[in-house]
Amino acid sequence: MKHFYSHLVTLEHIKVELSGLDLTQEQQEELLQIAQKQIHNVMMDQALSNIKGEDKKVFLQHIANQDHEKAWEVLRKHMQDAEKHFLHAAHEIYEQLREDIHNLK
Repeated sequence: MKHFYSHLVTLEHIKVELSGLDLTQEQQEELLQIAQKQIHNVMMDQALSNIKGEDKKVFLQHIANQDHEKAWEVLRKHMQDAEKHFLHAAHEIYEQLREDIHNLK
């Protein structure tokens, strides 16, 4: 499923990190799903924490309708340099996930 932040966030780095672990393909896929859910939660929290009032409902409706352009319009209305905020949040979650994976080695 494509998300409003998909053009900013990829799981490729996490896939590479997981490939270095002694895990079955099924285990790797399960951990990737967990990572995706964690990233999604962080991105949604970032968005909803910055959107005010009724625009939260508008944003969520655009997300439900897969209308990413309109979702970004709402975000840009409430956030200066919105993409930079999401890239920063993604970087932080990547680092946390990488640290968690390295702790498993």
